[in-house]
Amino acid sequence: MVRNILTQEMYYGAVVGHKREKVVPCGKTTRAVPKDKQIIIEGCHDPIVSKEEWLKAQEVIRPMKTPERTGGRNYPLKGVVRCGCCGRKLQYNNDQRKTPLFKCVASLNNPNAECYTKRIPAVPINDAVFEAIQRMMECMDTVEQKAKKASRISVDQSVDAVKQIRGLQMELESCEAQKMDNIERLNTGEITKEKYLEERTVLNERVVTLKKALEEMLKRKQEADATEDPEFERFLGAGKKYRHQTELTNEMVKAFVDTVLIYEPGRIEIKWKFSDKVLSMMN
Repeated sequence: MVRNILTQEMYYGAVVGHKREKVVPCGKTTRAVPKDKQIIIEGCHDPIVSKEEWLKAQEVIRPMKTPERTGGRNYPLKGVVRCGCCGRKLQYNNDQRKTPLFKCVASLNNPNAECYTKRIPAVPINDAVFEAIQRMMECMDTVEQKAKKASRISVDQSVDAVKQIRGLQMELESCEAQKMDNIERLNTGEITKEKYLEERTVLNERVVTLKKALEEMLKRKQEADATEDPEFERFLGAGKKYRHQTELTNEMVKAFVDTVLIYEPGRIEIKWKFSDKVLSMMN
């Protein structure tokens, strides 16, 4: 307050106008006008100090610094931690003089909310998540071995599927050729119309069966090829990158964790960024 008083031009006899202006014409909302665009009229009343003295005082008065906000800016679980009851993002308080805390503020607007209303210390939550990630990385070698084995099996299945697909395609071509040959035989009188119709029915039924089998085999080959899941590479890459990490960081968390649901102190649920297929290989 004292600083604001000492920086006013009225002390050397000036009057300042056009300090604020409307954001839009005819509107009610106003905004502050920059100092260099304000209108200053000097000599309007007797000064308390001379302008030279006032200017020297401004040089002594240091610009006020905006205090740096540290609370909630950066913390390991930023962007992933939520209330396990309502799903809202938890408020994070990181006052350096106190223990970092999480809190769900849903109860402030809804007294009937079932959320945990007290503050939850963040450090035990961080430790639990870090421990869970470490246990996951301990399974990395097992996952890699199982992934390689699954890849080899999928390659064998794919090769076998290709052979069967080729066989089905050749049989289909043979059936179609047989149907054309029967038409020629009917035209030359080699077979009767009844015999032709009988064989055509048998061939058409066989074609339908072959096409269904071919469709199923193409699907199996597609599934075998899809075993080369990029999620395995993503998991193994993250594991190798953070295997020797000694503390939890936000970058590390985002590589492994989708969401951390906090219900109350000591009860959390971690949702990973990896599919059930990858997670099942850790057992």
